Amino acid sequence: IGTELSVRRFPTAVLSLVVMNLGYFLLFRYSPAHAGKIGALALDTQHPTLLNAFTACFLHGGWVHLLGNMIFLVTFGPALESRITGARFLILYLACGIGGMLIQVEANALAGFGRSPTFVLGASGAVSGVLGLFAIRCGFARVRVAHVTMALVQGQSRVGTVRLNGAVTVTGWILLQIAYAA
Repeated sequence: IGTELSVRRFPTAVLSLVVMNLGYFLLFRYSPAHAGKIGALALDTQHPTLLNAFTACFLHGGWVHLLGNMIFLVTFGPALESRITGARFLILYLACGIGGMLIQVEANALAGFGRSPTFVLGASGAVSGVLGLFAIRCGFARVRVAHVTMALVQGQSRVGTVRLNGAVTVTGWILLQIAYAA
């Protein structure tokens, strides 16, 4: 839901990235003219290019993939952007996104997947970089996290928020990435 850190200026870079990610997702998911062309922009691990590493940072495989990345970006991004400026935030996002893509290419080659074409896409590397710098610069901050508690025996549910240490929340992100990769 957000951090308890003050945001000193409007998070233009974060908002722009969310709009771009959502726009590309909707375009390639629902536009008949663009359907099926996502493979041309995703990163091919057999023939990686810097351009495809860049474009793949804005593509997602499905709604859960997109929303998971954007929720973490919107939660942690504004406080970090406020501290490092929008231009530096964009550089961080893109450098970590492209770096993450290239690391995935090498990981596929080391694991022996290099013989068959694998396409990589998503903003997970970029968001991981944002969370990493957040943990370094703002790990002390509290993060408000929404939760739903259900008492199935009694048939009741309760919605609320809990405040967690920023480093604990970033650890949750890491565990989610490991679970998705498995």
